[in-house]
Amino acid sequence: MTNVLLITIVIGDQYLERYKALFYENQHAYASKCGYDFIVVTDFLDPKNRHPSLISLQKSLVCSQTFSQKYKHIIYIDADILFNLRWADPLHLLVKDDQNVLIANEYSQPTFDKRLLIQKSNGWEPNAEAYYGLAGLTLKTNIVLNTGVMVFNPRIHKPILEETYVDAIKTGINHPRGFHFEQAMIGFNLQQNKCFEILRNEWNAIWLLQKISQNNQMNLLEFYDANKAIHFAGNCDVELIPEVLYHHHKKYSQTLLK
Repeated sequence: MTNVLLITIVIGDQYLERYKALFYENQHAYASKCGYDFIVVTDFLDPKNRHPSLISLQKSLVCSQTFSQKYKHIIYIDADILFNLRWADPLHLLVKDDQNVLIANEYSQPTFDKRLLIQKSNGWEPNAEAYYGLAGLTLKTNIVLNTGVMVFNPRIHKPILEETYVDAIKTGINHPRGFHFEQAMIGFNLQQNKCFEILRNEWNAIWLLQKISQNNQMNLLEFYDANKAIHFAGNCDVELIPEVLYHHHKKYSQTLLK
């Protein structure tokens, strides 16, 4: 019996339809390849708080479910994560210390300097401290933790995630930061408690940031080929996924025949 769970959350018919069309088969195939159990959550994990603003906060509760306690590791992924099945090996093997959540620093994408240029050119918050400040949080840091891919030890991380959720629902409803509020709350608590380890960007490679970065010379297929898990944050180019998968498969099928 496996001791690793891959889990995602998709709430709402519209989102579920898109997820089934573009991401489900890929995520299921990755779980099967690695021998993981796989669960797609389609309803609120906290039935007492069902406001739409709290949907993204449900990821804070994946370690609180009865089923979670039979797993040594839980890999949470957003519903817009697409694995490169050729390169993506078992993610839980990267865990060096079970005390830490494995999670990527999105402010290093594509590089730290290029990211600051992206922020400036788009009129977004100027730095990581300002990012957390927009959620009402004070933190001296140059890191923004992206919650699209996280690896937990449920027995260890359940308390801090539950604490994050309880704090977040107090002000999370209709918060102007939207899903960024959830990400800020989780990232803030992980940094405050010093219980995180940086996951390599190839496991949560955000295509939007690469696409809009200065002097980008990489197309989506090249980006997909270069990484293990691509994050289609902001729905950037999701309509191209079938074409990318087709050409990726064709490319490596031809390689094998040579």
